[in-house]
Amino acid sequence: LLDVVDAIAKGVGVGGKRAPVSGIVGLAGDRPDDTLRGVGKQIAQRVDRFVQKEMLHYLRGRTRESVLGEIRAGALEGGWKGKIPVYGDEPEALGAELDRTEAATATEVIFLLCHEDREGVYKLIADRGLKPVDDPKDLAALVTSGG
Repeated sequence: LLDVVDAIAKGVGVGGKRAPVSGIVGLAGDRPDDTLRGVGKQIAQRVDRFVQKEMLHYLRGRTRESVLGEIRAGALEGGWKGKIPVYGDEPEALGAELDRTEAATATEVIFLLCHEDREGVYKLIADRGLKPVDDPKDLAALVTSGG
């Protein structure tokens, strides 16, 4: 996934530069600590903006602080130095990132690991007049063309 995101970011960047990438990440609580940390570390090493979204329906015996904290610990292990905003769910996180990037002058790539509320995310995208890339052929063309 991160290789695909990177290919898109390289293709849509200006002047041969890679476009900034925001990653919105959340995981279920039944993942081992090393998996939560590993995802945090991998994301931190490949994005320009790290955003967490909660998955309160999938805590599965953990506290929300534990899930968020393990991912954050992994991000720090991966060299992350900035803030990591936390949003309550996927539509809220994506909406906030779209609001933030709407004011930006440069193109930015936002990726969302969507597990919990695909319907809500698609509704948000449609309400904003955007179109999801959900067909593998469309995604392949986007990666190949770089935009």
